Amino acid sequence: MSVSAEEVLAFDLPDVSTKSEDLDLASPIVTWESPSEVTLSSRLPCRVSNLSESANSADLESPVIISTTAHSDTPVFEKVLENSPVDAITKNPTDSSYSEQRKNDDAIRNCYMKHDSETFAKKVSVDSQSSQLCKDCQNVFDHWTDVLRDERGAFRHCVSREVLEKSAEAGCCLCSQFLKAVQSEWQPSENVFPDFMKLCGLEVDLTDDETAESGFLVIKKGPDIIFDPFPAPEREVFGNDDWMISLLFFPNKTRPSIEILDVKMSPISPSKFSYDSINSFQNNTREALPHMRNWLRSCLEDPIQHMKCVTDQGQATPTRLISVNGDEIKLCETVDWKHCPKYATLSHVWGLTGFEKLTSANVNLFKKSIPAGALSKTFRDAIEVIRFLEIQYIWIDSLCIIQDQLDDWEIEASRMASVYGNSTINLAASAAKDGNFGLFNDRTKSWCCRIFLESGSRKVGYVCQPSRKWTAVSRLPLASRGWALQERYLPRRTLYFTQDEVLWGCYSTSFDETNPCRCSTSKFEHEFLRPLVGPISKLSWYNITAQYCSTQLTFSKDRLTAIAGLARQRHAFVKDEYIAGLWWRTAIHGLCWMSHGGLGKIHRITPYVAPTWSCLSINNEILLNGNFTLDEDRINPLERLHVHVQSVAITLASADRFGAITKATMRLACGHMLKCKLRDMEDTPIEIRGHNKSLMTSLTADCFSNPLIKQFIDQGLSAQVDDVQVEPFEFYIVPIKSAGPYATFAMMLLPVPGQQGVYERVGSTFPYVVATPEWREAFENENCQPMPEECVSIDVDERGRKIFVIDLV
Repeated sequence: MSVSAEEVLAFDLPDVSTKSEDLDLASPIVTWESPSEVTLSSRLPCRVSNLSESANSADLESPVIISTTAHSDTPVFEKVLENSPVDAITKNPTDSSYSEQRKNDDAIRNCYMKHDSETFAKKVSVDSQSSQLCKDCQNVFDHWTDVLRDERGAFRHCVSREVLEKSAEAGCCLCSQFLKAVQSEWQPSENVFPDFMKLCGLEVDLTDDETAESGFLVIKKGPDIIFDPFPAPEREVFGNDDWMISLLFFPNKTRPSIEILDVKMSPISPSKFSYDSINSFQNNTREALPHMRNWLRSCLEDPIQHMKCVTDQGQATPTRLISVNGDEIKLCETVDWKHCPKYATLSHVWGLTGFEKLTSANVNLFKKSIPAGALSKTFRDAIEVIRFLEIQYIWIDSLCIIQDQLDDWEIEASRMASVYGNSTINLAASAAKDGNFGLFNDRTKSWCCRIFLESGSRKVGYVCQPSRKWTAVSRLPLASRGWALQERYLPRRTLYFTQDEVLWGCYSTSFDETNPCRCSTSKFEHEFLRPLVGPISKLSWYNITAQYCSTQLTFSKDRLTAIAGLARQRHAFVKDEYIAGLWWRTAIHGLCWMSHGGLGKIHRITPYVAPTWSCLSINNEILLNGNFTLDEDRINPLERLHVHVQSVAITLASADRFGAITKATMRLACGHMLKCKLRDMEDTPIEIRGHNKSLMTSLTADCFSNPLIKQFIDQGLSAQVDDVQVEPFEFYIVPIKSAGPYATFAMMLLPVPGQQGVYERVGSTFPYVVATPEWREAFENENCQPMPEECVSIDVDERGRKIFVIDLV
């Protein structure tokens, strides 16, 4: 077999790659040998493509911070009427308990007269929620004129998280927002730290004991607001009038890293809706129903701004739907329906509690009527929502799939992309651990923080909320469920029901109750929310796969099935072939993953769900190798591929080519393959067969399931106690891809007993290890090459170099 190797790394690894325009890889050879078997082969031997609306706060002078305290024993009122005396307060006519709760006018007046009468003469709208600030937070706004002038500021704050918690408990609304923020940690190098401090506007001596025990509030404004170390996908894009307030805890004796808590402060957009969650009487997320209706109408009735949200005409109708017309709830079979009606879907955690399900025994009864009392609280709340939204039908998995019929389950599971992708709205019970929790929740104290700044006759309102809010949403109970991942990405529109508020996300915009008319500008929010209504880049797909690996499934056999809807949706746009969590054109990139943490608890999922080369085969979080370019729009000129996927043979478990499989084999053509020996678990050199030097490396096992790895680790642990001899651990290292002369990703392989040239993946190397000059020398040493009996075959490329062909299972 002839192999073209056009480019070679400095350390002479064969780069079995070429330019994408030289190859026709758009459609690999696909041979369906039987209804359950498919084989993918390259058209050319051993060659792959080289993939490589607000007021301007700056105009304010000498602003005054306006905040109030709403005591727990004092009723909360909707608003202070403009041009009215302080005691002219209206009650909510819908609050039936108002007459029982109302205190005397003196108590009401005392609540709002925390500030002098001159303040109220300036027509200041006062928060009905607790908006008091602690002295440290108040100090920031006492000096706001200086902050405005420099568009940044730095202030001392609480010394620890414990002090922050006490301040929040005492009622500081801003400290409460910091507590809800996603904490990040960073250890900047010595040469970076001074620039970081300068960017923060801080001139402090971290060797000083007082400084080391202090926290600092750092404030910045505008589009260049980011100074944090977060990866690019999680960074927010800020508008010209946005502020970032970051609480930094610097390193000390017990804290090795900088701890960062971010709160975003954004101008309050003028409300075009009559309802205001923050100034409502009730303190329950049910009060957001008017917002939900307005968000949905805006999306459906504005095809220009929401062009990407428009549902395709002639979409398929789900096999079954639940009708909630009037007071009646019943199951409908749609086989004879000519048109697909508007319908909602529900994404929820099943949990361990029992609830009503559709079975072969009750399907006929459900067609007549489903008793509301038999439904879980989450189901009843969902029906309440869609009735308010004037949607007649809803699809709920447990009520629309016959749970005790495997054939029905497999058919409906294969239709998830269509069911969720064509729904009018998806309801995500994000905060509910099971059906007993429902969609609606009582809000926590200080769930929202609004700050009003005034100067003369001008007043500017801001809402403060945790930055990267959607990161927090992704950590709620629903996001930990494997099936929910595709239920998040497939719908065009979703309402997220969290503990404190309801959020809206569609392909075009995202909203939340704290600022219901202001579209989000966060790239990360849209990446979290973005439905798959267009092509996904390689980077997006493998990031989605990494997210999926951190979720849990009740039945591990669903590992591939629960993500099949996403695969089917992507295939519809890119026309690439799907191979057990990877894609044919980018299969090599899909091999570059590492298991992350918890080795003793990680295992290969059994019964078989995926091959060892797929990250879907283990029950653990993974890390993508961030040194390698996966995005087609950002070509890395230094990227080189050192293996080529010749073919992939897959045996399917059913007719669904995106679903479960029973076997998968990948045939690889490898530029180099080293047999190595490790004698103990300490940081000792690795012996390489045929090489006269032992080399240092850093390895990570994929899981603990392989008996040889388990035996080696167990013996190593025993040796640390009993000083016994450990049997050497032998394995192979195969370089996969390089991103320059100092970063090479390689896999650890073990031979499958009794099968020539067949291997399973058991781990990987850290990318900066096997790219050293010593390792380069080993790769170039002919004495280190594998024997013929260790390969399926050994071929020669056009330059006379050997190519080692092996099978991965």
